Amino acid sequence: MRRIFCVLAVVTCAGLLSGACGGSEPPDVVSNPDAATGKDGQGGETGSPEGGAIDASNDGVSDVVDPDAPVAPVRLGLRATPATSDAGVAPGDMLLAHLSVLSAGARVGIVHARWDQLFDAPASPVTTRWANLATTASAYRGAGAQLVACLSVVDRAQAARPTGVAGAWNAPANLQAGRALIDETFTYFGEELSVLSLGVEVDRYIAKSSTAEREELVGFVRHVFDYARQHPARPSQLSIGIGFNLSAVVAGPHAEIRELVDAGDVAVVSYVPLTPGFQVDSSNPLSDLDALHATLAGEAAPAPPIVLHEVALPSSADVQGSEAKQTAFFDAFFKALAARRQRHPIVVAAALHDGPQSDCVARAAAAETPPSLAAIAAHCSRGIRAESGMPKQAQSRVFEALAAFSSP
Repeated sequence: MRRIFCVLAVVTCAGLLSGACGGSEPPDVVSNPDAATGKDGQGGETGSPEGGAIDASNDGVSDVVDPDAPVAPVRLGLRATPATSDAGVAPGDMLLAHLSVLSAGARVGIVHARWDQLFDAPASPVTTRWANLATTASAYRGAGAQLVACLSVVDRAQAARPTGVAGAWNAPANLQAGRALIDETFTYFGEELSVLSLGVEVDRYIAKSSTAEREELVGFVRHVFDYARQHPARPSQLSIGIGFNLSAVVAGPHAEIRELVDAGDVAVVSYVPLTPGFQVDSSNPLSDLDALHATLAGEAAPAPPIVLHEVALPSSADVQGSEAKQTAFFDAFFKALAARRQRHPIVVAAALHDGPQSDCVARAAAAETPPSLAAIAAHCSRGIRAESGMPKQAQSRVFEALAAFSSP
């Protein structure tokens, strides 16, 4: 079955990349994907938008000691979100969005799914959901790109456990259910899978949980990580982690956050410049990235590779955002990234389009219940295009960066 999906997606991809997508597609961007693995929030806008292409050379402050050392590869991607018409989102629109991202020069993609969307019960996978993920995976594999899969056992403040997975996280039956999640993951994904994250902004769940619940979650995650590492079908380049907000990692309010980061092969971090009330914050990407790196660097060991799996700034005026602020944020971020390439092997900007509405409302609801209007606006305006497909000012910044980081 996976071979059928692969052939279908690659054929479709070839047609779309040759120009079949039509009017709303991005301009041609030269891309040079390679097979390098790269393995070895808060923040904000600074300055004002400047003209010209992004300079991805190692200018400014850098970790590189030897100026003759090879330039570290950064696989830059863009989260695929479909345009939405009055009729809603058609079944093929999500795949089309992924192919549009590839056509813009993305070298890595990202897919999101909750555990309770992938399993009806601990041993009952939802085959249609997995088949959709396999179709997307085959498109990235066919394009020579990599993929990040956020298959969340915890989605922000919510435990995303399927029906029948209850009680202590580290109960034997729940550990078995976690192993089944890994089994299905390695059945439907192949060598394109570069990063597997078991959660998004898990710091929100930890903040509202008891000490016992946090310790049980740590035990569950460690068990699943170990099972995945030893799995015979594990993709050779796979790194495993679980996602947190940048500010939570830096602030370190709970020991379990650092324990879970240390349990992974990589630190998986979202970097979205928002206050606790979901208003756009004003900080400096350069200092934020340095603070994150300094926090993760131990006295006796270097910091792990840091995967930035969502980098965004909302443009909605309802959260004190704007298109100009969004553009300035990406401009400052990509300049900071260019001098810190070796720290961040994979970076995914968010997102291609705003919405769809149902998706961003669900994301906001996972962050707080019930979701505030500010939370909804913050999640619904992270695209570099409006929901209708109309480009925002930041689109050119992101496309320039995709070209600038297209090699090595």
